[in-house]
Amino acid sequence: MKNDNIIITSILLIGILMSSNRISAQPNIEWVRNFGGSSEDYAMPIQQTPDGGYIVAGFSESDDGDIGENYGQRDYWLLKLDITGSIEWEKNYGGSDVDVAVQIQYTTDGGCIVVGVSRSDDGDIGGNYGMIDYWVMKLAPLTVGLQEENLNDDFTISPNPSKGEFTIRIDHFMDPVSVKIFDLVGRCIYTKEGFCGEILSIDNMPKGQYYVYVFSEKNRYAKKLVVH
Repeated sequence: MKNDNIIITSILLIGILMSSNRISAQPNIEWVRNFGGSSEDYAMPIQQTPDGGYIVAGFSESDDGDIGENYGQRDYWLLKLDITGSIEWEKNYGGSDVDVAVQIQYTTDGGCIVVGVSRSDDGDIGGNYGMIDYWVMKLAPLTVGLQEENLNDDFTISPNPSKGEFTIRIDHFMDPVSVKIFDLVGRCIYTKEGFCGEILSIDNMPKGQYYVYVFSEKNRYAKKLVVH
């Protein structure tokens, strides 16, 4: 019995030490950003976008600083950030009363849908049935931060469209690159870090539309991929 107690105590001490090591290994901060104006501005949901950046939804009472305009007391405020946290675009939606976005989700067509609450009956809102209403807003496909037409032939995908098997060819990159594939709702479904070769073969990709990104130390490149 005494030996059993010694063994159990030893196991507990090892577990405590391992937990302590895990707690002490804190992640490093990559970047920090503040956004808003001189009044109250709140962020609610945030979601990663297909280009590796982020889209944030919330509400704003400001009409200065990072906010372009204000339609009333509180507006839906959408903010698109690039991969480094810099603003690519921002936009307010709403009416003359209180409108608060509480959730945002990418849609399969490349746009997004926003849901929240509204007390307005003017501006972007079609009407109000009394006090506080649901307000659901569908946005057209978003423009990603990187455009296919800005690319050169150093990054190619073939065949494209494909049937689930394709090759990514990367030429003339001196340093290792990262290859990431995102679906249209912003989920990263494939990652290859530190890729130094010229040809990367991928198979069994499900049907759909994707964005393939190549990240080098100084540049980012994107192409659209269709699997049918």
